[in-house]
Amino acid sequence: MTAIDGRMFVNGQRTWANSGSTFDAIDPANGQAFTAVARGDETDVDAAVRAAHIAVDAGWAGLAPVRRVRILNRLAALLRDQRQEFAQLESLDVGKPLRQAEDDVEAAAAYFEFFAGVADKVFGSIDRNPYVAGEFVWSGWDYLGEPTPYSAARSSYFGIIDLAGFKKDRAVFEDLLYQNVHQVGANTSQTTQSPSGLNLGTGVRVVSTAKNYT
Repeated sequence: MTAIDGRMFVNGQRTWANSGSTFDAIDPANGQAFTAVARGDETDVDAAVRAAHIAVDAGWAGLAPVRRVRILNRLAALLRDQRQEFAQLESLDVGKPLRQAEDDVEAAAAYFEFFAGVADKVFGSIDRNPYVAGEFVWSGWDYLGEPTPYSAARSSYFGIIDLAGFKKDRAVFEDLLYQNVHQVGANTSQTTQSPSGLNLGTGVRVVSTAKNYT
């Protein structure tokens, strides 16, 4: 594995925190620090959010669905190209077995491919055809019982509101499909499965821009 760069990635550049503060990343296997990582504060967060909004407004929001497909698939390919390095770093950082870390990298690549598959199909058709009302969404709450799609689940996962009454990341995503609002964010999602049955593990869903269909 190459030397570990502990800097943040903001606006296309590697950078240390504005304050210069760092913290040690600890290897759980031996309790030793293996690198120093930038400790960002609110000024760094503000800079990252500003850059993200600019990227959406000036680029991503205006891309045709077919271009988004190519970019997302390219990201998946790049993740797989660097699979071993990502897996080694994940294993070093959190102490999980290397095989499991490799599966996590594969899951991340699968997420990009999954959303590449809908960019010019499900959601792409909504963008291209104003008469399309949207997609079917189970708009209620999760409820106890019917533990699908995996046996260890304690409740239905179909709702956009969780058992505690909070919006899930899917709810935010659905909101944005019908608002004239640009929003960038990332939410870790629960372990789930793709339509093909692949266990995608814990990953990230990115929400972007939306149009208002009235």
